[in-house]
Amino acid sequence: GETTHVKAIVRGPPAADAGGAPSCPPAFPVQLRIGRSDGTTRQTLAGMLDERGTVAFDIAWRDHDATGPYTLHLLTPGGETPLGTTRILLEDFAPPTLAVTIEADAGRVTPAAGVTFTAAARHLFGAPAAGQPAQAAVRFVPRPFRHPRWPDYVFDDAEKSFQPVTHKLGDARLDAAGRAVFRDALPAGWRPASALEAVLEVSVEENGGRTVSATTTRPADCYPYYVGLRLPDAGGGCRAGQPLALRLAAHDLQRGHVARR
Repeated sequence: GETTHVKAIVRGPPAADAGGAPSCPPAFPVQLRIGRSDGTTRQTLAGMLDERGTVAFDIAWRDHDATGPYTLHLLTPGGETPLGTTRILLEDFAPPTLAVTIEADAGRVTPAAGVTFTAAARHLFGAPAAGQPAQAAVRFVPRPFRHPRWPDYVFDDAEKSFQPVTHKLGDARLDAAGRAVFRDALPAGWRPASALEAVLEVSVEENGGRTVSATTTRPADCYPYYVGLRLPDAGGGCRAGQPLALRLAAHDLQRGHVARR
């Protein structure tokens, strides 16, 4: 009942003035032949290369299609020598066989402490997923600091910016209890506009190679304190030549000290 989306890219021999780079062929008709594992053809789809030398096909699978491997051949009409070939596998839907969770401390992530978290997985019939491969990553994304006592204060520095960064933590094997520990550091030299959020991600492979994933988040701080600013209540505006009264607030993450002026 699902649809497989296939895209092919066709390139020709290097052009004389292209410095050895493959050339983009002109538009011409092509066919996608879908072959079963017994050598018979399930279907042939027609397409046309565009000006970029690409073509897309959609394969709509029927409920009675046989499961197993299928071979896709890209051909010119009437031709038997494929321009390209690939294989796909059609399977019945199978629900996940693992339950994956992440265990991490509830505190904030800092350059001094970093972040340590545990991937835990078990088979749905109850046994730990011992020995299964696991991967983990930490993604740092901007998340402005807010203080519940001062919801109308802005703790962001508009002159700074931060693009999301992903740290891949590599592969591990779950131990006999179905667990693996991962660690990552928050670089002390980062200077975002405000706070960050650490998105903890783990994936554990099932026996068939499919992965089951879990995510959780923790606040992350590159700074030991945050300074907030609040504009006057009168519409936030000001007049030329007139003094402007601002309200300031500071929150110290180390001591939990807060102050406002």
